[in-house]
Amino acid sequence: MRKAAVLVLALFFGAIGWVADASALTIADDYIGADPSGTGWDGRDVIGAKDLFDISRMEVDLVGDRIVVDIYSAYLDNIGECGTELGDLFVSIDGWDPVLSTELDGFYSGGEDWEFVVALDDHRDTSGTARLYPLDQTVYGSDILLSDDLMDPRYIFREGQEVQYGGPADGWLTAGDWSVMGDFLRISVDAMGVGWNFSDLHTLGLHYTMTCGNDVIEGAVPNPEPGTVLLLGAGLLGLAGLRRKGSRMHRG
Repeated sequence: MRKAAVLVLALFFGAIGWVADASALTIADDYIGADPSGTGWDGRDVIGAKDLFDISRMEVDLVGDRIVVDIYSAYLDNIGECGTELGDLFVSIDGWDPVLSTELDGFYSGGEDWEFVVALDDHRDTSGTARLYPLDQTVYGSDILLSDDLMDPRYIFREGQEVQYGGPADGWLTAGDWSVMGDFLRISVDAMGVGWNFSDLHTLGLHYTMTCGNDVIEGAVPNPEPGTVLLLGAGLLGLAGLRRKGSRMHRG
């Protein structure tokens, strides 16, 4: 069953195939995020200098049994700037529903609720272990650290942004690794055994920012075009037919 789920995910990625390469899906940085703590930065994508905090894009791919997310950012040359740290990757599996005007979107304004987070083991290093945790939906936010929780108020930063996992260290579902690779941060986790509906992957939402939230990238893996959906459906039906044929031959 798990192998079938990963196969569906692989077919989905392979069928869409656009932007970066034959299978990667790209989320562009056209998201703003909630109001900054200081004046003069309203509605801006990046708070502060772009060469310190800018995030340009996020690429999502399937490599073997792993989901791989590459986040391209100038911040990777400036980890620790103004007391900041790397953030964790927040994941939604039931779609992406931000506030209509994303420059007002944040934890307190009714934006997306995240079901999972991929947490880095060391937010000031350049590589390590990444672990996937479920987030507590009964008391949402109880295991999430916000930019407000981690930033010194003397600095100007973007408020109300989910930045790191703050829950129990145990209870993780699956593990992988992360590393800073030149101009991008690669986060990779095992896709097996998570229980996500991989056949409906276009509902996958992602959110990432450093602890100050000075630039936030957030969005959803794009919906496939209708023709692609039909192509994928035909492929899955073909696989099902082969499976039934194989079963009949085995019984015979």
